[in-house]
Amino acid sequence: MSGSYIPRPDAKFTSWFDNLARNVELHTTGTPPDWSHIPAEATTAFMEAYGRWKNAAQAAKNDPTPSKKKEKTRVREAEETNAIRPYVKQYLHFPPVTNEQRDAAGIPNHKKSGRGGAVADPTDHVEYEFIIDPVGRRIIVKFRILGSSHWGKGRYHSVEIRYWILPLDAPAPVDASAPGWQSDTDTASPWEITGGGEDSGKRIWIAMRWKNRSTGGKTQKNGRGPWSEIRGVVVP
Repeated sequence: MSGSYIPRPDAKFTSWFDNLARNVELHTTGTPPDWSHIPAEATTAFMEAYGRWKNAAQAAKNDPTPSKKKEKTRVREAEETNAIRPYVKQYLHFPPVTNEQRDAAGIPNHKKSGRGGAVADPTDHVEYEFIIDPVGRRIIVKFRILGSSHWGKGRYHSVEIRYWILPLDAPAPVDASAPGWQSDTDTASPWEITGGGEDSGKRIWIAMRWKNRSTGGKTQKNGRGPWSEIRGVVVP
């Protein structure tokens, strides 16, 4: 990653840093946050660095003496070296941060390599749990990387869902790639579907797998992981 993505003039740097800090705050808050891979203490340190720059810039604006300007320059160089570049390199240069999110934050995307710059196919299985809402007749499905302690897509772009609603006494499907399934995609846990009507009392079967994207932003032809186990639950 080149250093040219950080603007040199102080005024432009301030606007750029304001925008980056807003995006970091946006995606590291919530339950769960979009960027759940980033330790809270790392984001706290990053935001403290942002605060130090804002204070130094304001101090130099209020009292534009050589000493204040020199201190502003010192603070900027220190925060670029010790806070901004390490945070971007360690946490924002790979999934689950998307190319679109990097664009919004003002930091560079991956460069394509070879034919399309494809990232590796997912290797993890999806783990998921059913939550039944009998009043709203909803089937809510929480998902995460198998073995993870956090619900969500983690480092992957999205999850592919296959579902099939069959009579209660029908045999369980055994192949998630076979004809007959309906498909959906989600980028945030949970996924949900509403039952009721003629589907009430039938059984919905579900399988999931992870999807990745190329570094150029286009979905890979084979960028899918292994299918999860196929499980079913009665439609409310």
